Amino acid sequence: MKLPSHTWLKGSWPPEVVIMAGVHGNEQAGVTALKEFLESPFASQLKKNVLFIFANPRAHEKNVRFTETDLNREFGVFSESYEGKRAREIASMLGTAKVLIDLHQTQAPTQEPFVGSIKHPQSVAFLQRMQIPVSQFVVIGNINPGNMSSDEYFISVHPESVALTFECGSIVGSQEKVVALGKDIIIEALHCSGALGTIEKRKDRKINFWTVKQSVPRAPQTQLVSELKNFSTLKKGQIIAYENGTEIRCL
Repeated sequence: MKLPSHTWLKGSWPPEVVIMAGVHGNEQAGVTALKEFLESPFASQLKKNVLFIFANPRAHEKNVRFTETDLNREFGVFSESYEGKRAREIASMLGTAKVLIDLHQTQAPTQEPFVGSIKHPQSVAFLQRMQIPVSQFVVIGNINPGNMSSDEYFISVHPESVALTFECGSIVGSQEKVVALGKDIIIEALHCSGALGTIEKRKDRKINFWTVKQSVPRAPQTQLVSELKNFSTLKKGQIIAYENGTEIRCL
């Protein structure tokens, strides 16, 4: 199979594991982590077929979230935008994979890295085996067929497989720390999938699950309070955002 641009296959086709980064062009640390891994000795030690995908090179070059449409909402939609066509290309390469790892960053500051996905048993069990400093799992709800991220799409097509989207840190602050965690996530995911050899039997780590209790409107006129970070402790009545100048307070 002729691979689309900005993809690298280690081993032969078809891949069993897919590592992806750069779905959003201004989340650049994950791409750096992916490329640094490919240049590391680990890349020549893989025992399974692994595909590495630099998802949105056009947006990455411009350092913008997307150029036409949000790539992470194009899976299953596959519009005629640049990102829609790229999503279709990526989806065509996921057919036989058992594990999908997608590296992201948050747009606002975060106190710690986390996973944001649906509460999918196989994926949760995989995360519990990974020896990484990521124990927060933000449950985003159920799959919406008309508005899917990469992990949601993969789980909808392959419900017995593993799909995890890691928010490795923020696009503001120290990027070296985010890159280092990104590489650790890649290495651990490859160990847990068997692509970097067998691992010793591990005790499952504790994972904390979070669900949305209060939705804040996601609109251009909504502005979060600047000092807030993900996983900040809030008090009842505290101002958390403004919508057209109107206060939105914590319930």
